[in-house]
Amino acid sequence: MYTNNNSDFRIQVESGSFLIEDTTNSGADRFVIDSNGTVSVAGNLDVGAGVDVSGNITVTGTVDGVDVAALNTTVATLSSVNGSLANGV
Repeated sequence: MYTNNNSDFRIQVESGSFLIEDTTNSGADRFVIDSNGTVSVAGNLDVGAGVDVSGNITVTGTVDGVDVAALNTTVATLSSVNGSLANGV
């Protein structure tokens, strides 16, 4: 039942996955836990108390405006002499 302009949600288990579905927006899955433990969140995930990660972190795009892959290449070419950066830096 749609009561206002806010999204309405349904909780269900489907094909071994637990999901929260946005019934107002064409049944879009907003939060899914697959039977293998993978968690998928559609949209942004706002965390108020920090995030603990075990293992590697993979990102696409930039982190705070920095292309991390390009940064790794740039930093790898730097060298230091007597505690100061060399190579014109």
